[in-house]
Amino acid sequence: MKAFFHDIRRICAFLIGTVLFLSGMFKLIDPVGTGLIVTEYVKFFHLGLGEGFAKVLGFLLAAVETVTGVALMTGFSRTLTAKVSGVLLAFFTLISVILFAANPAFDCGCFGEALHLTHGQTLMKNLVLAGLWAVAFLPWRDFGESRRMKKWVFALVSLSAIIYGLLSWRSIPTGWTAVCYRPMFMRKTASRAPLRWIRFRIPAGLSSAPKPIRGMEW
Repeated sequence: MKAFFHDIRRICAFLIGTVLFLSGMFKLIDPVGTGLIVTEYVKFFHLGLGEGFAKVLGFLLAAVETVTGVALMTGFSRTLTAKVSGVLLAFFTLISVILFAANPAFDCGCFGEALHLTHGQTLMKNLVLAGLWAVAFLPWRDFGESRRMKKWVFALVSLSAIIYGLLSWRSIPTGWTAVCYRPMFMRKTASRAPLRWIRFRIPAGLSSAPKPIRGMEW
């Protein structure tokens, strides 16, 4: 019976890790979209941070999500990972409660541009993850040291994910970028109609940029 409950706890930790890993990777492979999401949060909470800082903050948060997810899936340093994942889930749940109550025009951006959730769905997701965390790590105890193989797998996967994210960041054109806008970024859109928008960043040497094109599908 003890082995059965141990397996249940490991399955719960693995499920949490899978969600965090996918959430982080979807953000890492799209640094432009991640920066836009964080910018929306910065405006919503009136933090007064610049767009560049928001982009860096989004990348760092995505990296923490990804690495924590890998640690949960591999079972690396379970005591430390349990603390970090608990803090992350508590933070995400608090934010989702605020968004659910305020109901702003943008969604949570939990999975970047890959998957869009309503505020109610986001809150439910985080509550389910919090429940899985409680099953996986409570009652609290020392979970012991990691095996050498788990350390190697954790290091290899985490490093590969971070390098991939940095390469995605580096591949962004420096002159201008075309960004796919959904209603979460368009405050003038009253409904959640499936519109697509393109905004162009002004290249160096030009006094104006092309006007947004409405209705173009990507």
